[in-house]
Amino acid sequence: KSGVEGAQFREATAINRSLLALGNVVSALAAKKGHVPMRDSKLTRILDGSIGGNCRTVLLVCASPASESAQETLSTFEFASRAMRVEVNAKVNASIVEVDSKALLRDLGRVAESESARASSEEVEGLRKALDEAGARASEEARRYSQAVAQAGGEVARLQAESAEAQRQLAHWELQAEGL
Repeated sequence: KSGVEGAQFREATAINRSLLALGNVVSALAAKKGHVPMRDSKLTRILDGSIGGNCRTVLLVCASPASESAQETLSTFEFASRAMRVEVNAKVNASIVEVDSKALLRDLGRVAESESARASSEEVEGLRKALDEAGARASEEARRYSQAVAQAGGEVARLQAESAEAQRQLAHWELQAEGL
């Protein structure tokens, strides 16, 4: 009826299926049946506590005055009529609890003190651990730099020796070239 296709059609079908399940739940509650099919859709599972539960529920239905929507408007009013027949026994959940405020404040003070002391010692321990880890990383980095410097020194010595050899050969070739 809506003219949609593909993913939108599947979505519209799922919505209609959930609304049908909601209608079945409302009908079962209005007829005071023993079994109410609350688990037939996600919508009815979400509304489980609101529909026929211990709460006041408001249902708003929308109707269209257009003649082409007459059938939908009629079914909407029929649904609203069924929903109005659902009896809800909402009552206030009340319980009396006596609290000694002074004792509660003392308990909270003790808990806060022990938490802050534990947090302080945990924080110090964490800082010590971080310091030890940073020291270990610095030592490892210094060792790697020392190795790199030693390797670079060996490479410099090798290159200097090669340079001296190349200069000797150049001098030798120059002498040979003069003799020609």
